[in-house]
This record gives sequence, C-alpha cells and structure tokens, in this order.
Amino acid sequence: MFLDPGRQVFHIAGNDRYRFLNGLITQDILLLERGEKKAIYTALLSPNGRYQFDFFVVNEKDGLYVVAVDGEALLKRIQPYKLRLDVHFTALFDTHKVYGSELLFECDISFQDPRHPDLGYWGIADKALKPTTEYSKYRYNRFHLGVPDSEDFEKDKSIILEWWYEELGGISFTKGCYMGQELMSRTKHLGEIRKRLLPCQFDEIHDEFNVGDKVFYHGEAVGEIKATHEYLALALVRVDKIPIHQEETVPITVNQDKAIIYKPDWIKL
Repeated sequence: MFLDPGRQVFHIAGNDRYRFLNGLITQDILLLERGEKKAIYTALLSPNGRYQFDFFVVNEKDGLYVVAVDGEALLKRIQPYKLRLDVHFTALFDTHKVYGSELLFECDISFQDPRHPDLGYWGIADKALKPTTEYSKYRYNRFHLGVPDSEDFEKDKSIILEWWYEELGGISFTKGCYMGQELMSRTKHLGEIRKRLLPCQFDEIHDEFNVGDKVFYHGEAVGEIKATHEYLALALVRVDKIPIHQEETVPITVNQDKAIIYKPDWIKL
C-alpha cells in the first residue's frame, strides 16, 4: 500500500448531484446512480474539447467522492455550474488522504481502479495509514501497462481519444450532452485517430531522454515523448507511420538511443 501524494478528495451531496456532474463529464454518471458501478473514471474538457482534468468519481450513500490530482483546482472549476441545482460541496483536502495498492485493502472507502484491473485498488481514509511500498512502484506498473495519468496529459491541448480514453472506460458516446462533446463525437464518428499514446522501453543503460523529445522511425519523426519513468516512457506517435498494426514491437530511436514501442494486451490497433 502506498500514499498518493498528488490526489485530493472532495465530496458532492444534494438531490441533483448526479444531474449536475452528468452535464459536465465525459462518462455517464447513470452508471453510478443505477448502481452498475462503484466508481468511474472520467474527464472534464474545455468547451473546444481539450483535456482539463481527469479523475475518479466514487458513489457512496452519503454522496459522491471525487478523487483528482489538483482536486482543489477542479472544485473551483466546476462550482460555478451549480446555478440553482440542489448540490453541496465539501472540500476534504486537509482531512482525507488517498492510498493505492495492488490488492484490496481495508479503508474507509475502497474501489478498484476503473481503468485497468492490473492497476489495483484505491482507498480514501480520514486518518493516516502506514504505507508499505513506494508510489514509484505504482508509477512503474502503469507505465509498463501504457496507461496515462493526470501528470502526463497536457491541459488545454491533449485530445483524450488519442490517449485511449474510450478503451480505459473514461468516455460514453451514448450519454447526454457535456462540455466538449462536439470534438469527441466528431473525432469518434467522422475522423481517423492518427495519433496514439503507446509505451516505450529503452535499454536500462541509456542517455537522458525527456518530455518533448522527438521519436524517430527509420529517420522520420513520428511523435514525441509525453512522460518518462526510469527506462520507460509514454509517446504520442503517428500510428499510420509505424507498423504497430502488424507488429507487437517497433524499433525507434530517441536522441540516437535505441528503444522499442510496444502494444500492451489491452490495446487493439
């Protein structure tokens, strides 16, 4: 079990809590209201459909718990949309902490990561728990799986469908309207998604590589690094420029270093 130092929690109560969130987020809140899921993964987009925040929403009898990196900024962002709705917010930034683990553990509120079962479980606690492992172990695991997290996205720039948001269960194409929906629907139904986020692996001995470094395939720039962890990286690449559709791994270079882009089992191309 590890402490996630970046995630914060706030609570939403009131009779209109589901209606309020459903008009803002990419996933269908009815999955929670109908009891089909305990927690969902979702996003808040800008009006032009670009990434703003990604977060979990957890359903409990006393209301909804929102778990987000920089939850304080997210709360400030959504509060003005309350209008006349029966919705009440409680910031829990100072009193509640977020923990994660590969296995289910005892906590005040626990839920499985909705993105991928191999990402384990999360817990919300109103008292300090004693971590038994490091946050970096979770980070390594999700990089190996090729799953993005809040620290990887580019605010006001990232198009979440390029980052596998549909495959990670973070967006619904059958729910009602939400902010930024037009770009999502157009990209899904009319456009071809040419760029995709894919994991990279370097040799354990390598030169330094950083976010923003270009990815080359046979001398042609095909994308760039978006996140790094030890000898792993996540790269946004043009999948029409590399043979990842036919191959499990594709050799690339970054700053003259050799690496591979690979396709985890959950990714279908």
